[in-house]
Amino acid sequence: MRATVTSKGQVTIPKSVREALELHEGDELLFRVQRNTAVLAKTPDFLELAGQWRFPPVSAERHGTMCSAGLGASAPDGDADGVP
Repeated sequence: MRATVTSKGQVTIPKSVREALELHEGDELLFRVQRNTAVLAKTPDFLELAGQWRFPPVSAERHGTMCSAGLGASAPDGDADGVP
């Protein structure tokens, strides 16, 4: 597929590409340049992704190990769970 760049640097995304990526007005796109090629991707709506991944619960023992190793974020009181 081909498109022409305007004097303002704009390109019209072909309808078939907009439909394939389910692009709508206001959607954000991500461009990545690899050598002389540009890759275009629709940025995910992170609110739509909420709850799609499940993480196993961290045991109290493992939580303590992670915190003592500096792997957890510490709250101002130094406790990684943020509870004073």
